[in-house]
Amino acid sequence: MQAGAIELEKLKVILTRPSEKYYPVRSRNCFEYVNIPLTKIVPGSSIDGIIREIMIYGPRYIVFTSTIGSDLFFSHYTEPVPDHVFIAIGSQTLNSIRNHGYDGLKPARMDSSGLGNLIAGLVKKGERVALLRSNRSSKELPEILKSRGIDFMEFTIYSIVELEDNRLENFILENHVFGILVSSSMEAEILAKTCGNAIKSRNIILFPIGTPTEKTLISAGFHNIGLKGESSVDNLIKDIEKEYCNNSGEWI
Repeated sequence: MQAGAIELEKLKVILTRPSEKYYPVRSRNCFEYVNIPLTKIVPGSSIDGIIREIMIYGPRYIVFTSTIGSDLFFSHYTEPVPDHVFIAIGSQTLNSIRNHGYDGLKPARMDSSGLGNLIAGLVKKGERVALLRSNRSSKELPEILKSRGIDFMEFTIYSIVELEDNRLENFILENHVFGILVSSSMEAEILAKTCGNAIKSRNIILFPIGTPTEKTLISAGFHNIGLKGESSVDNLIKDIEKEYCNNSGEWI
């Protein structure tokens, strides 16, 4: 290894996921991955009550846009309905459904647009769709379903709350940060508000998950935006390492 590579190995890629969603990153040791949550997840006060509301609504399709929503739902889904069809936005959420003993569908394009098109292609006249989401979910999916005339209802099964103690700016100022993986529009808004100047002055690359997150970053004045992922953090990390790491696992 060349002497200059020793310092480069210290470059860090930050994830800003809620601690409830974070798990250690499998990498080629090209970067050091550090999770610094900007938000926390608060389950709905009565998941059983939410599920009763869903059953009264009577959907044919139940749609999950996160593993958290899937896990909360199935942990209280004590009276399965044979006709229910479960749909996940991506591979990780589909795995969550399967881990609870059910199967489901996922779109080929794992984002709101792909999910909306999948739902629109499945739903027949008279069938309903339940969207299980957070209080801060993107409006892109509901807008797609409205435009396609789909009968749907949103159910807030958990809330995402901004953390008061945000240590991200201090971390950026004290470390060699290469990039930040931003997994939601809410995280993008918090980044802009709390440490936008630090990110811009150090030319840190931002890697968004999903088009809504990318648009929020651009609207906030960020220009150094790198690769964009769909719904999978793992896949985006693989793409980042493919782009910036050589075959030996060193930073290029």
